[in-house]
This record gives sequence, structure tokens and C-alpha cells, in this order.
Amino acid sequence: MEPPLVRACRDASSWAALDACITKHGFHMQLLQQAGSARLIRVDEPNGEGGRVEMGYAMYVETDGRWRLGGLFETGVPGWQFLAFESVTLRKGNGFRFDLGFIGPTSVLFDGEDARPGRIMMKRSVYCHGDSWGCTEVNVMCDVLVAGSTYFSYRGTVSVDDQARLHNAGARDVAGTCEPPREQFLGWPIRP
Repeated sequence: MEPPLVRACRDASSWAALDACITKHGFHMQLLQQAGSARLIRVDEPNGEGGRVEMGYAMYVETDGRWRLGGLFETGVPGWQFLAFESVTLRKGNGFRFDLGFIGPTSVLFDGEDARPGRIMMKRSVYCHGDSWGCTEVNVMCDVLVAGSTYFSYRGTVSVDDQARLHNAGARDVAGTCEPPREQFLGWPIRP
């Protein structure tokens, strides 16, 4: 099933019409940044108690005078912070990338039984082509701390190959639960 924002406000005839659509359906938006023909917004949704809760980040792209939803990242938990937004060219395929940071609570399981509280810090890059709301998410940095000491850690470098796969290269010997997939399908057309 499509997320509520996708069903409610997939496209609009102007930015003002998009703002009106988002408001009409109970969402609240904050414009974060523009990159080329795209705008990235943070979206909050009603929480059922008269307030709002973070829903995620949406990217709208202007094409032929209309604003269309070109990417969506639903956070799932509050606490994500916007870091950067830019248009990117990967192997002659154009799209967009936005980076988000997160710091929050987690737990680490020791010996399969004893869970201890910790903190997780991560940076995630979200790659969106701009022609649909689906995006590819890549964790490029992650640390898990327990009692103030680093327990798991990962730093990655992302590249793309001719088959539209993102490769995440980095030291995995102490990555633990921070370890991302080595490769992911980008999901957008690229030309050699």
C-alpha cells in the first residue's frame, strides 16, 4: 500500500497548490532546500492527539510546470536531522541525493541474552531518481556506543557501477549491527 502522502499529494499544478494539498490532508511541511528543479521538504503528520509527529522527508520535482513527488524517505522514528541535498549524476544518469543524520537510543545484545542500552549515530544517503517516490537508502556511517565506548563502527564510501548497483566499501571487521549491504540496486536508469 502506498504511504498516505503519496496517495494524497502525488502532484500539484503549482507549489502553492502542493502546500494547500499537504495542509488539507493534515500534514505540515517545512521547505529545507532546493537543488536544481527539486525541493526537499520535511513532513510531519497528525499524531491523533492534536499534535504532529515526524513522518519523513519528501522531494518534489518540477517538470513541465507541475510539482511531482520524486522521492520519499519515511523515518519511522523521530530524531532524524537534515544534512545535505544535491543533484547528482551517476554514470550519466541524473537524480538527487539527500543526507540525513540520526542519533538515538539502541540496545546491544551480549552473549545472546544480556541486552545493554546504548546510543546509535548514523549518516544515511538517500538516492532518488525523481520520477517516482521510491528511493535507495545507503548507510555510509554508523557508530554504536555502549557505556560511552564504541562497540560497533562503520565508515563507507559509495560508488556506482555500469549495472546500476551502488557499492558500499568500508572496513567491516568491527561493523557488527552497523554493517550495511555491500551492494544495492540503484533503481534508476543510467547510461554507460
